[in-house]
Amino acid sequence: MRTSDRSILWRLLRPRLWQVGAEWLLVTAVLLFARPLEAKFTAWADETLGWLPMSDLFYWLGVSLLIFGPLIALYRNISAMAMILADYMTSKLKKSTARAIHSIECLHPSRSTQVTNST
Repeated sequence: MRTSDRSILWRLLRPRLWQVGAEWLLVTAVLLFARPLEAKFTAWADETLGWLPMSDLFYWLGVSLLIFGPLIALYRNISAMAMILADYMTSKLKKSTARAIHSIECLHPSRSTQVTNST
């Protein structure tokens, strides 16, 4: 792998890695603190609004809506990183395959004409 290839790949992936890390931390933090805050929210909602059976539903609906956006962004960033890496690897594979075919043609010129004529 040449230095310029690594540099381009790193420049494309670095911002996405930071975004994935930040989104992952946000979703994890919300889910970690959701359970302890649920008791406080339920007590407040029961005291203030009197929704004993509905307070849990509204709380978890709010938590779900809060993490829905970052989860979509996380999915899109990971899929974009996968596409960038797949494109890089296939372009590298095409170059190495072309080099291999060229070296085979140099070693056996008669075989390359037979292969191209048969296809």
